[in-house]
Amino acid sequence: MSGFKSKLLRNPLTTDTAYITHDLPLIVDGRAIAVSLFHSFYFAHPTIAFRRSVLVNAGGYHDDPENVSDLITEARVLCRGNLAYDPRRGVIFTDHGENAPRTMDKKFKTLTYRNMYRVLVADMKGCGVGWPSILRADLQRYSDSELMSVFSDWARYGAPKDVQRIGWESIRSRQSLGGLKLLTKAPRKVGLRNLLRFGAAMVGR
Repeated sequence: MSGFKSKLLRNPLTTDTAYITHDLPLIVDGRAIAVSLFHSFYFAHPTIAFRRSVLVNAGGYHDDPENVSDLITEARVLCRGNLAYDPRRGVIFTDHGENAPRTMDKKFKTLTYRNMYRVLVADMKGCGVGWPSILRADLQRYSDSELMSVFSDWARYGAPKDVQRIGWESIRSRQSLGGLKLLTKAPRKVGLRNLLRFGAAMVGR
């Protein structure tokens, strides 16, 4: 066992953290959280309650072994309504050597993540969610290191061109990463191989 990990959902509407410090529930636009699933996985299924009518309207549980089914299901539901989020710790997710992501073959993991990104884009387009603008705004709230880590994953797993391009444009727009800093930090934080993957994706190879 390698330990425990938790990640609090960031309120996409404000930087106010009072809901965390005061253990207050948060009601947010589900579409904003659905878009954030491009780079963050907040909810283990034992912590989620779906409204049955919304789940049915979303097509039920997305059961596909070559996809990240739980995340796709969550995104489809979130695109159709608001999210009530309780920041109080309710369960602990154990991150150990037998977790599916750790035992998954590398090629199969790459396949499932690539499929997941493509399904997310298609689903959000189908629901009329303006995901590019929401994603750009969401990435602005992340630190330079977090942003480059997100972009690294997108390049590594072959996210759609539009997604990768938004990540790179977000990095390039940072004043803190201008000029020489970008040249020195990007290969180290993103990884040279992932930068080459990104370049290949942009020219359509």
